[in-house]
Amino acid sequence: LVIFTGDNTICDSKSKLRVALDTMVSYIEELKIPWCHVYGNHDHEGGLSKIEQQEVYESYEYCVSKKGLDLFGVGNYVLPIYKFNGEEIINLIWCLDSNSYLSDDDSSKIEDPILLYPEYPVSPYDYIHKEQIDWYKNTSIKIEETYKRKIYSLMAFHIPLQESAYAWDNREEMEEYSGSKNEPVAASLINSGLFNVLVERKDVLAVVNGHEHINDFMVKYQGIKLCYSPNVSNLTYHDTNIMGGRVFVFDEN
Repeated sequence: LVIFTGDNTICDSKSKLRVALDTMVSYIEELKIPWCHVYGNHDHEGGLSKIEQQEVYESYEYCVSKKGLDLFGVGNYVLPIYKFNGEEIINLIWCLDSNSYLSDDDSSKIEDPILLYPEYPVSPYDYIHKEQIDWYKNTSIKIEETYKRKIYSLMAFHIPLQESAYAWDNREEMEEYSGSKNEPVAASLINSGLFNVLVERKDVLAVVNGHEHINDFMVKYQGIKLCYSPNVSNLTYHDTNIMGGRVFVFDEN
């Protein structure tokens, strides 16, 4: 499974989006590899809405992305990973829309952003909203009740959590870390509380995001690996030494 972690394209029409996606996924489609995506803060800036884009994405044979439920954003969905015999779900991939930029209403609630988030005080970025978090939590609980156990999972979204910056800054005290931090963690100034819910549920073992193009670090904090996937394209700013993706290996045993 290939996951695109946002800021995938900037297009003003469905026809241009299809040209862009053909460039992105033609080799993956040729190999018959399933792929999915989340949206970043730039994807809609060409003028084509995410709802319009979603129709194009889902038209590809091996795209397994979903529009998702009628929650804040587009593309809040969960994908099952089945045991080799195809009969039992053993892992999940949660995909969330971390949205784009703070609304004026949200911005007005921030009295002192320097105190809230010292490293990136001018961050205009949005966050994963309460109804999205509630959907993950409630669905996670129902799944655990159905299977009588935790279904261990990976979660993907674009804009990182504030905890990623904290964990890296204190990495020597953390359980595990690797990679490099080459630019500030551009999290939202508003902490959504998602990380606390993930710690409480104990089923998401890793979170992966994009957003910063030249970060590729991982820090394991409170049992959760907070990971970056670096830039795969040279069409925007990048570091040729760390271009590529991040590989996760799932073992059904």
